[in-house]
Amino acid sequence: MANGEIGKTVVLVAHGSGMAAYDALWRERVLKHLGEEFPRVRFHMGVLNGELEAWEAFPKDVRGGWAVMPLVLSDGVVTRVQLPSALSEYGRRLGCVPDVEMLPLPGVRTELDGAVRRVLEGWRELGGAECGRKGVLVIQHGSMRHPVRSGEAMARRWAEVYPEYGGFYAGYLSQEPGMDAVLAEIPEKEVVVVNWFLNCGNHVMEGIPSLLGLKDVGVCGKDVFGWRNAGDKRIFYTTPVGESPEFMKAVTGVVRDWLAGSGGKV
Repeated sequence: MANGEIGKTVVLVAHGSGMAAYDALWRERVLKHLGEEFPRVRFHMGVLNGELEAWEAFPKDVRGGWAVMPLVLSDGVVTRVQLPSALSEYGRRLGCVPDVEMLPLPGVRTELDGAVRRVLEGWRELGGAECGRKGVLVIQHGSMRHPVRSGEAMARRWAEVYPEYGGFYAGYLSQEPGMDAVLAEIPEKEVVVVNWFLNCGNHVMEGIPSLLGLKDVGVCGKDVFGWRNAGDKRIFYTTPVGESPEFMKAVTGVVRDWLAGSGGKV
């Protein structure tokens, strides 16, 4: 594998969380992990909404094999609109059409099932009632212009894997059905929230808690934020999936599969 890594470049492109400090810490952690796993591959990262624009992270020297990984958990406006636009801008500035391979999303890999399992099994350690079935609310960003429905698909799949829970529900931040409306209709009085986001930015730390009626969600960097009261419900609010070790395994898996499929060619 090492010989196949020589001369390869992977550019990771994320949306950006709106909090530069969190983005910088998360970027450093991801690049450090990948650099240790694949020391002979060059990794760069840009964000679509941040200080370093995505096209600025693309390589100036386009010789050799390189690829772009959309660092998102679900297909949507980033993969369909924003990333193609960034590649177009890069090609315009370069003066040619870039020959680049688009890698799969890490969010579709089964490694992330482990992150969900960690959330669904973690509430017991922090004071959840053993009696009564708990609802599970999967929260994604979504887009009104480019709506996704992957949350519903995940909820159905996990409902089969974890039959001991009550209902599994999907709600969105920027499309219908809105997560606050979904929460209001959940019959279970204790609800576990799965934050299907990459890191602790504006959405996870401020926007979502505000819409769910949560206060003081705690400090990012732990596996879970813990139980919080929200009206007539108790919410088990958790860190985003992208902060989990399983997410790093998923990203590593995407790169490893790409290198294996390249046949070791430089």
